[in-house]
Amino acid sequence: MYCRFRFNAGSHVGANVLPVSRKMFFGTTMTECLPAPGLNRQSGEQGINHKAIELLSDLEGCRKKMKAVLRTIQQESMQAKASFQCMPVNAYGAHEEGDAYLSDFRRYADSKYWAPEPPDFVGISHGFTRGFINDIREHKLYIVCSGGLNYASHNFYNMILDIGDRATAAEVHESEEVHWLRKASQRSRCKIINAVADAFGLDIPIQLDTHEHSAEGSHVAAPTAETLHHDIQRTAHDVVSNHAVNTEAAENGVLCPMHPCEGIWLFQGAHPDRNNYNGGGYPNVPTVTIHIQ
Repeated sequence: MYCRFRFNAGSHVGANVLPVSRKMFFGTTMTECLPAPGLNRQSGEQGINHKAIELLSDLEGCRKKMKAVLRTIQQESMQAKASFQCMPVNAYGAHEEGDAYLSDFRRYADSKYWAPEPPDFVGISHGFTRGFINDIREHKLYIVCSGGLNYASHNFYNMILDIGDRATAAEVHESEEVHWLRKASQRSRCKIINAVADAFGLDIPIQLDTHEHSAEGSHVAAPTAETLHHDIQRTAHDVVSNHAVNTEAAENGVLCPMHPCEGIWLFQGAHPDRNNYNGGGYPNVPTVTIHIQ
C-alpha cells in the first residue's frame, strides 16, 4: 500500500520533523521518440507508426533486448554507485585581487564517475495523440523510465537523521545535497532512456550531460515530461511530498503509472488560478494508483 501525502512546514522548523523518504527524488521520466525521417505529414502517413508495429510484431525479441539493457545497467552500477562522494568539489580561495577557483576539474561536474542503478521499471509505450495545429491523429512512441538512485537517497536519509534540528527546512531545501540528488536522479533516468533508445534503434532528442565526470561529457535523453514521486519544494510553506505532486509546479503535465495493462497516463493537472475555467481540483494529486496484492 502506498502512503500519499503532502506535508507543509514553515521554513524555520527543524529538519528532524521532515518526513523524508528513503527514495527521495525518485520519479518518472518520459521522452517522446522522434518521427521517422522522410515522413510525409500531408499524405496522412503519420496515422500509423511503422516502428511501433515492428516492435509489437516481435515481443519476444523486445524482451531479450530489454533484459540485455537491464543486465548491463546492473553490472555497471555494482562497480560505480552514485553517492554524495560523487558530488562536485568546488573549492575557492580568497585573494586581495579577487576570488580564485581552485578545483582541478570543471565547475559543477561530478567529482567521481557513477552509473545509473536498475530502475523500478522502464519500457516503450505507444499512443495516439492529436496536435494543436491540425486535427490529425498521430501514432507516437515514448520511452518511460521510473526510478532513482537508491544508494545516494539512503545517504540523504541518513544525513537528515544526523543533522536533526541543527538545520531548518529552508536550509535543507537550499542545500547542495538536495540540488545534486534531484538533478542526478533525473540524469540517471535519462541515461537509461538513452540506453534503451540505442538498443532498439529509436531516435530521441538528446542533450549533453555537462555534469558527467569526463573530459568531453556524454549524451543523455532530453525529457519530454517528468514527475517526481518524492520531493521537497520551497513554496509559501516548505513542502515534502510522498507519492504526490504539486500541480502548480508541474511544467508539462503529470505522469501517473497506472495498472500495467493501462500503461502511463499523462494528466494536465489543476490550474493554479481557481477563478479560471480550467481550475478545479486540489493542487496536489497522487502519482500512483492503488495496487491490490
